[in-house]
Amino acid sequence: MDNDVLKNAVFEVEKRSMDTRSFLKHIQTGLA
Repeated sequence: MDNDVLKNAVFEVEKRSMDTRSFLKHIQTGLA
């Protein structure tokens, strides 16, 4: 497997989890 492909996949997952985290924070703020 190409190293760049692996790095890209990891980057995508991290970006997505960060989006999810800020999304959850946004919901919590709205409910608070």
